Amino acid sequence: MKSFLLKSTYVMLAIVAAVLMADFVVPAAEAATHLLTHADPGSVVMGLTSLAALKNIDDQTPNPAGGRRAFVVLAADLKDDVIDWPKKGNITASELTVAIPLKVGKSMAIITPADNTLDATFESQGDRFYQSFKHSIMFDIAGNGKAQLVEAEKYVNAGVIFIVEENDDTMKVYGTKLQPIVLKQKGQLGKKGGDKKGISFSGDNDSYTFAPPIYPSTLALPLTPVVA
Repeated sequence: MKSFLLKSTYVMLAIVAAVLMADFVVPAAEAATHLLTHADPGSVVMGLTSLAALKNIDDQTPNPAGGRRAFVVLAADLKDDVIDWPKKGNITASELTVAIPLKVGKSMAIITPADNTLDATFESQGDRFYQSFKHSIMFDIAGNGKAQLVEAEKYVNAGVIFIVEENDDTMKVYGTKLQPIVLKQKGQLGKKGGDKKGISFSGDNDSYTFAPPIYPSTLALPLTPVVA
């Protein structure tokens, strides 16, 4: 009798398993297969990227720190029909694919900082599911005479975008049109000979969806006024 009940129990369990397989497991598997084979490449499903090895640079490869100069433009000098630049859709594999869209007659200014003072940073902020990026830049200008003060005044309450030229020739963009960087200034007289006399600039902004993207040499860098 026990043997019969045990076999009956096994039979019932097998039937339940078959029903569950038919009603739930198979449809779920078919749905997952359909999503993977028919999903839009830009969808969430296809957007998930598996991790790969995160490595240092290769041996015998130079990795100089620091920057040479910065190119800067007012966010207001970008074309009116461009809502934002750069944006996520302008970036492929951390490189920009769209040149900075300046208005006709506008160009980028060049900042040549005092030696070894240019620095630019980024960081991801926030807890999991709430993270975004912060962009920052800082540099010094030697001197705080008329020429420096007149130019520095133009940055007061003005949002700007920077393209920083690094010592390895890489250029990266800090800030965007909708979320530009606003600089703060601090002038210093110095107490005696040899002290630094000049102006220190620093600024940052956050809520970016990407780290500073690379501005490749294949894109135009408008250092002279844009023509129609």
